Amino acid sequence: MLAWYFIFTVILLMVIILFLSKDGNKTFSGLKDYIPQFKTEVGQELTPQDRRKTESWAEKISGRSLPYYETILSFVLQSPTKLMAKWTIGNNLKEELTEKYGENFFQENQSIVRIFHLNAVPKAYVEDIKVELDKGQAEIELHAPGETLNGQIGILTSTEEFISLAQSNDVIIPKES
Repeated sequence: MLAWYFIFTVILLMVIILFLSKDGNKTFSGLKDYIPQFKTEVGQELTPQDRRKTESWAEKISGRSLPYYETILSFVLQSPTKLMAKWTIGNNLKEELTEKYGENFFQENQSIVRIFHLNAVPKAYVEDIKVELDKGQAEIELHAPGETLNGQIGILTSTEEFISLAQSNDVIIPKES
């Protein structure tokens, strides 16, 4: 019986939406046409607007700076001993780091992929692999049967500070037969 009430309510809402729409083929534009207070986006005054232009589809849709959509790292297992790391670093993040640390930040510091061996025996450990940030990918040789790995791509500064740019997915290395 409850299911029938739900179905009836949905059908009633659809009829109301079609009635309020000026054209039957046009989708309902919302209450903005009928209630003047709804013309402004709720919370828009609280949302910081980024003045920089972007080519990211996610930023165009949302109208906000979303560097985490542009900056990604993914691990793809090619064989039990080879791992492919692929990444993209967004322009907004590069500009932000350049503004914060200086024009030569990326040239003066080492870019690395930091691999976390999460369930290594006898204990978990971290391994740093030097990479060229502009290449966008690196093939990593490893020997970690049965381990779960994930990683971060980042910059290792001259003071040994690691600045993470992106976190990867987890990868489970199969055990050797």
